[in-house]
Amino acid sequence: MGASVFKSRIIYRIAESWQGDLEVLLNAQQKTVFGECCKT
Repeated sequence: MGASVFKSRIIYRIAESWQGDLEVLLNAQQKTVFGECCKT
């Protein structure tokens, strides 16, 4: 088995019917603080 490129990930699914502003969403995500993962 090969090693996975991603050890952890966050996947978002946005419905086609969503009427929001993608730029606003991306800016809000950039403000979210992510902590570095440690070995388990």
